[in-house]
Amino acid sequence: MKATRKTRIWLIGILLLAFSFVGSSQEICVGSLGENIFTEGDFGSGQVNILPTDPGIAPGFIYTTNAPFDDGFYTITNGSDRWNSNFDTWLNIGDASNDPNGYMMVVNASFQPGIFYEQEVTGLCDNTTYNFTADVINFIKQPVTGHILPNVSFLIDGVVEFTTGPIPQDEKWHNYGFSFVTEPGQTTVVLTLRNNAPGGIGNDLALDNISFRACGPDAITSTDLDGKVCENSTENVFLAANIQDAQPGYALQWQVSSDNGGTWTDIPGAMDSAYQITDFSSGSFLYRYLFGASPANLLNPKCRTLSTPLPIEVIPLTWSISDTICSGTTYQFGDTILDRQGIYVDSLISSIGCDSIVTLNLVEVPADRIGLNITATDPSCTDFRDGSISLVSVTGAWPPVTYQINDSEVDLSVPAAGLGSDTYVVSVTDRFRCTADTLVDLVNPDAFLPLGRIDTTIKLGQPITLVPQFTQQPESWQWSPSEGLSCTDCPDPVIRPLRTTNYSVLAKNANGCEATYNINVDVFVDNLVFIPNIFTPNRDNINDRLTVFGDANAQTGTYEISIYDRFGSLVYQNPEAILNEEGTGWDGTSGGDPAPTGVYTYLIRFELINGQIIQRAGSITLIR
Repeated sequence: MKATRKTRIWLIGILLLAFSFVGSSQEICVGSLGENIFTEGDFGSGQVNILPTDPGIAPGFIYTTNAPFDDGFYTITNGSDRWNSNFDTWLNIGDASNDPNGYMMVVNASFQPGIFYEQEVTGLCDNTTYNFTADVINFIKQPVTGHILPNVSFLIDGVVEFTTGPIPQDEKWHNYGFSFVTEPGQTTVVLTLRNNAPGGIGNDLALDNISFRACGPDAITSTDLDGKVCENSTENVFLAANIQDAQPGYALQWQVSSDNGGTWTDIPGAMDSAYQITDFSSGSFLYRYLFGASPANLLNPKCRTLSTPLPIEVIPLTWSISDTICSGTTYQFGDTILDRQGIYVDSLISSIGCDSIVTLNLVEVPADRIGLNITATDPSCTDFRDGSISLVSVTGAWPPVTYQINDSEVDLSVPAAGLGSDTYVVSVTDRFRCTADTLVDLVNPDAFLPLGRIDTTIKLGQPITLVPQFTQQPESWQWSPSEGLSCTDCPDPVIRPLRTTNYSVLAKNANGCEATYNINVDVFVDNLVFIPNIFTPNRDNINDRLTVFGDANAQTGTYEISIYDRFGSLVYQNPEAILNEEGTGWDGTSGGDPAPTGVYTYLIRFELINGQIIQRAGSITLIR
């Protein structure tokens, strides 16, 4: 199929976009731009995920409706994220616009580098600067390695003007562009795209938002007016065309739009650098001018640029408004306070001094028709701010409605959270400014607190049960420190501390409220051993051995004992005597012979369960 001139120009922009030019021999023009010559440069929009017919915009490539596809193929789609399947290395994305159904072009590069597009572009103007811009994204996912990055040269009339270099693999859309100037008498150019990187693994792209515009000097519209004027004004309001570095022989045409730029109309005869507004009919208007380097350029949409639009609002002299008043309330109309419905007329002065006649049609609506149903959740713990107020329903209110809590506007489509105990005024106001309100009390729950503090004193090694008391039944406990505890997550642990310790338990009730209970346990050491002061080793099985008695809970269970005679000589020693074992004490012999009756000195060393070493010395009388 033979491409039309419009199609050929569109193809140039598309294929230019496909290979985002990150380097260039010229800077892109930054002056005022003309209208986009590529009216279809965004590929359009539609419900079908992949266009079913070949648009014929990529010679040398094959169009396909089966995605994903191999090297040398392309497609037009509104999102690879909607395909039935995709390569693991390709992105799952939509196009580069806010339109959820907007299309983009996805290209899988051919295997061999070389020229893949060449087209003649006609209908241009000579001595004119043109801008090409477009959005492009490397279609390979960022974490993927070992894939070829696209690298493309752009030629005009066989001369390389731009080379992209490697197009980044960063999962971002990038806007690229370049400018060139047609020669004197030149209205046609030949555009060639040369792919410097092969396909196979990588070199895949998505393209969107192609733009091809004429570019000229900065064209600014200015006026001394502040943007507003009264209807039928007699003021002299001038618009000025400020064109930076404009060359002699240029031409311009003033235009006006009354639909916010949707359509523009030439103002007859308004072709000078200054234009006086003479029609002050009420409404909102935009003014701009078309600029061409020559009258011929001005007449060619491909060769002219556009100035910045300037808004002008004409304030009407007569206004008719309708409003409502709720019964029992008042309405201020100018300097008059109204309290009932009716039609009222007044002369009011606008913000810019326009003397306007305003007719008000005020309609009264009943104020008691609104019903407000609110539910509330109290704070979970005393002085917590996790209470909430929720809307169950509102009846009789005309949307849109607004809600307030204590004079602050809120969105009650979701619960109002973060509230502490207090009395809140919840109100609703509808489009007629009718209001209904209700009081909501959020109440603190009963405090979850420890009951007193019980400190205790115990002897080393003595076990004791800790039983803390709270104002409510806890559901969990966490004791610390863990040393000496039988458990750390129970309500009544048994403790056997080695030293004086302050225990605390963090308890939580059913609502997750926390309370801490502290118990100080004072540990003392006393009456650790008992040693008789006389024994009779006469083999009558009564008091035949010197036995040391002690608190087995506080001691390790063994002790060291040494016996000396009155001359200081060691007569008996046992480094591991057993506490409270009568058969293991001194039997009254020395060197295998019975020791004589007399007084002997003993020295005892033993270790407590807390590691402390205790020594005891004394005398014992041996009687036979």
